[in-house]
Amino acid sequence: MKKMMWIPLTVFMALMSMVGCDNKTPARSESGEIHALVDGIMEAYGGEEAMGRVNGYQAEGIIHATQWMVNATTRRWFKRSDCLLLELDYPTRPEWRLTRGKQGWTGPTNGNWKVAGIPKIWPMRLQTVRFDLPLRLREHEPELELLPNDEKDRRVLRLKIDEGLHMEYHMDPERYRILTIMMVMDGPPAMVFQADYADFRMVEGVLFPHHEETWARGTMTSLIRIKSIEINPENLDHKVAAPEKTTTDGML
Repeated sequence: MKKMMWIPLTVFMALMSMVGCDNKTPARSESGEIHALVDGIMEAYGGEEAMGRVNGYQAEGIIHATQWMVNATTRRWFKRSDCLLLELDYPTRPEWRLTRGKQGWTGPTNGNWKVAGIPKIWPMRLQTVRFDLPLRLREHEPELELLPNDEKDRRVLRLKIDEGLHMEYHMDPERYRILTIMMVMDGPPAMVFQADYADFRMVEGVLFPHHEETWARGTMTSLIRIKSIEINPENLDHKVAAPEKTTTDGML
């Protein structure tokens, strides 16, 4: 009988660590990598303390609707978490959208808001989430999923919003700025909406993009230039309050 060679445990572990790894340093765990990415984003956007002071904001700018080739004033009131009043003052067909969590309305017409049913409420909810601060990524860090780098070699984090609704955050791996947000509806109907960001500026210690391009099914839908942002406006609660008069005529 041949004698078995005794190998010290430390040597054995060292040999096992090299098997199949081509002498490369083992990658960090996915959770550790996600944590490091979120750390970078928090620092890039002004820090958790600064973002934590933001209860909400009001932004105003100019939107160019590429489908109709018209310009209009756009105003948005966003309150954490997930309350949004969006006004789009198109010359011939103004649009108002109000979202509070899983509820939404469009209008008003003659003082009445129309309840947004399924599937209309789904893109409204995704749009509301995209207006949130990146602090959301820290608050939901255990739920984040690290996806492969995109075609521009940007890091991608995926966050589930609800069954069939997801956000994908594409960030610059050097400056940790979120340059694209993909809003995914599994459907039916399955759809992907996209928002690209540029012209980042600090507002009261928090980084905000002031240029947006939006896309749906690969077609550009709007160009938005933000002219002003006010943090914690006094009328925020009133603006995003649930409507008193509603109708179900607009449900899909």
